[in-house]
Amino acid sequence: MSGFDAAKTSYTVTSPVYPAMISATAADNGTVAIQQPASLPGTATITVMSEDGSRTQTCSVHVALRRDARWNCPGDAVTDSRAPASSR
Repeated sequence: MSGFDAAKTSYTVTSPVYPAMISATAADNGTVAIQQPASLPGTATITVMSEDGSRTQTCSVHVALRRDARWNCPGDAVTDSRAPASSR
């Protein structure tokens, strides 16, 4: 994410595709747990734990769907339609 700041705990982003997938990596052998948003708009929760387990940090990412967003169906190319291929 551009503009990432480890001291910041809340972000808002827009996604050009649905479903949006949030991913993250931790520095220094930490671990990351991500709870994806159940729907869009929605909020993903990212929890990072230090390697020794002594520190955790949680970050929220509010994800909105861009107006020109496209459906990204598994096994399907991203289409120009906002509806899934099975409903066209």
